[in-house]
Amino acid sequence: MVPTPHWAAGSSLTVANPAASIIITRSLTKDDPVQTFVPPRFLRGLLPEALLEQYLFWQRPDGSMTGQRKDSDAAAASGASGAGGVESRDRNSSAVVVRGANGANAGSAASVASKTPIDSLQIKFSGGQAIVRRVPFDLATRAPKPKEARRLLCALYSKPDSPFGQLVALLSRVEDLAHVLLWSVVDGVSAAADGDAPLELIELPRLRLSFAARRTKTEGSPEAGAKFYCRELSGLRLGHVQCARMSALLRGLPHALTLLSDVGDASVLLSGLSKPCRLSDPTDPLSTQLLIARTAPGWADALPVVRHYLYPVHSSRTFMTPPSLAACLYL
Repeated sequence: MVPTPHWAAGSSLTVANPAASIIITRSLTKDDPVQTFVPPRFLRGLLPEALLEQYLFWQRPDGSMTGQRKDSDAAAASGASGAGGVESRDRNSSAVVVRGANGANAGSAASVASKTPIDSLQIKFSGGQAIVRRVPFDLATRAPKPKEARRLLCALYSKPDSPFGQLVALLSRVEDLAHVLLWSVVDGVSAAADGDAPLELIELPRLRLSFAARRTKTEGSPEAGAKFYCRELSGLRLGHVQCARMSALLRGLPHALTLLSDVGDASVLLSGLSKPCRLSDPTDPLSTQLLIARTAPGWADALPVVRHYLYPVHSSRTFMTPPSLAACLYL
């Protein structure tokens, strides 16, 4: 194989030595069954890594599990969405502004929200597959809202030539699929039918971006076409520009997405987590082939705030403008 395989991790032949372990259990009330803590390493390959990083998992006696947000993730999410808060970001800057319901009560509302879980995961297993539902909580009454629950869609079963499969391939340009969360409002029991479920929300937690579906009825068709608008970059949606000049502009940027405004203005979104590195191939010491590494040690830690860069494209589709020095150096 040329080039030789370049990603390697551990050995399947290594035998784990027996060691002491501890079993952690809890019972929230005297009437609730005892729940057992499940370490994330036992769920890798079954649940997306994005969920394993954000939640703690507890197993019930019937085999189902519940996911509880970690304190740091719950406080960050509640601070942005609690008490009518609105998070906005200007498309030409990296600043995030969180506006509360009103200035006088914003601080107290954020304090209450930080103590209230914003959601929980309900996980059931069927046929060796996990069915994940996310149930939000009412921040005022702390009661779950099952009617607003969303179900996680699995990208592994998407057909490459289907619209769902094409969207999955598009998102894989900027992020590993283990860190892409696709949510639907349809409650189903078969992961194999996820490609037919209407997609409502796309979340890219590491990039701190999300896209919500807006559906419009097309004339002569009962089906609703969906456009995915970014909730952090106001007025921009996922799109594609069929233009030779645009294709030339994106050549050499395999980790780029094209975002469009309603008036046709284009912008290029690059993932800041993607570290370009040269392929080390023993058969070709002078190889110039580059790889995009999204899990490079220390790379994400050096990006405490900015996780993506947005470059407005000129109407001529011949050049784009970096909004900052950091964006220019990254490009």
